[in-house]
Amino acid sequence: TPAELYAGTAVRVDITVRNTGEVDLLTQGPPPGFTYDENQSFESAGYSKIEGRFRVGVDFEGNTGIPNPFRWGLPDRLPPGQETTVTGFIRLRSIRHWRFSASLVQEFVRYQQQGVFPQDVVTLPAPTSPVPASSNPNMVYFPETQHNVPRIFYDYWQANGGLERFGYPLTEPFPEVSLTDGNTYLTQYFERARFEHHPEFAGTQFEVLLGLLGSERTAGRRQEPPFQPVPPPSDPDVDYFPETGHTLRGLFRQYWWQNGGLPIFGYPISEEFEEQSKTDGQVYVVQYFERNRFEWHPEFAGTRYEVLLGHLAREMLIDRGWL
Repeated sequence: TPAELYAGTAVRVDITVRNTGEVDLLTQGPPPGFTYDENQSFESAGYSKIEGRFRVGVDFEGNTGIPNPFRWGLPDRLPPGQETTVTGFIRLRSIRHWRFSASLVQEFVRYQQQGVFPQDVVTLPAPTSPVPASSNPNMVYFPETQHNVPRIFYDYWQANGGLERFGYPLTEPFPEVSLTDGNTYLTQYFERARFEHHPEFAGTQFEVLLGLLGSERTAGRRQEPPFQPVPPPSDPDVDYFPETGHTLRGLFRQYWWQNGGLPIFGYPISEEFEEQSKTDGQVYVVQYFERNRFEWHPEFAGTRYEVLLGHLAREMLIDRGWL
């Protein structure tokens, strides 16, 4: 039976390699964990072949371009008799039936294995399409966006800020592979957050967790000045978080402490800086946290809307082509 997932989500690939030879296997990038888009190849991603280096590759039936376009390096050189598992991701956007196969490539030399372990995947239309109210009594329906919310998510939504903090649901609940730990969780996207059900924490306050949207949205920006760690400040009115090397001050500090703190927003992962909003095109002073982005809206000065949470979940769904 083919695995099913929604178009725009990432399929996880796990390939185990064992060195049965007598010399170390040398490797090259991209590193394990790298995410390809379906229309990318290792060359377009900037990882051209290096002679003699080993990589795992994935091809698909009907491919008319570069063979095994999705390639990942090993975690490190692999000594004789040792094995390692390479994990990578491919974001599939087309709605179709895919048949994938795996290979082990020694670049510019030969395929050690080619076209093995065929796997079928079917990509389905995105879960953002409006649906009628469910007859399931454990679902709560939002007519504003025409989506159903499981009771476990709805209770968390109500108890932790509701509409103002999280916004309306933008999808139905669906299983999704987490880019944080590679596991699959029941997931639902709201305008400002992604809810994840963690049954391993059933009965505790951690059964529903918020996805690390801020970290995921800024994963490629760590070298930009606002995301660089700063030294501890001497000002007693500025909080410092050694976990990430960032500060919290002023209105953002007040909002963080008064509206849920670490469990809701996570640690700060940037300093304050100006950024153009992808939602309305305006420029705001912002600060990124592991789970969200704070925005200062001076047009609402003196009101509870002076600090607003960015629509990170909506932005992610737009990037996937779901909205």
